[in-house]
Amino acid sequence: MLVTELSDSQSQDTMAFCHGNLDAMIHIGIHPDSSLNQLFKLCNADVADMDDIDIERLVSGHPSFSKVIIPSGTYLGQKTNINTLGTQTLMVASQDLDEEIVYKILDAIFSNQKKLSSSHPALSLQKPDTTKTKAMGLELHAGAVEYFSKN
Repeated sequence: MLVTELSDSQSQDTMAFCHGNLDAMIHIGIHPDSSLNQLFKLCNADVADMDDIDIERLVSGHPSFSKVIIPSGTYLGQKTNINTLGTQTLMVASQDLDEEIVYKILDAIFSNQKKLSSSHPALSLQKPDTTKTKAMGLELHAGAVEYFSKN
């Protein structure tokens, strides 16, 4: 078995897959991803479900990973939900940043949640899981603590 890394620049990974030089590939990106739609359309590719004990161990042992479901119909020919893993999006701010500014930024983001998620599904937001942020060694900014305590 040979494992290699191919650049996605100029679609080297897609071309290698389509020409039969790869049997499987890992794609890191935000779903839905137009390059994956192209891969499925042009190369008769399919998404592999990643719901097993190894993925469970990886997610439970590393707080920066989460289980993610790619809903059925996200990609061409995808008839079922696909279990996979992903990372959480983090907004990082200096503790020196004024609390009121952080509060207003979060208010602007969460007040416009419908508009954001309609521009791309990956922008569907949730309140942070503070147990995970603490496990990653992160603390919420005081302005964020105030915002999420009120909303």
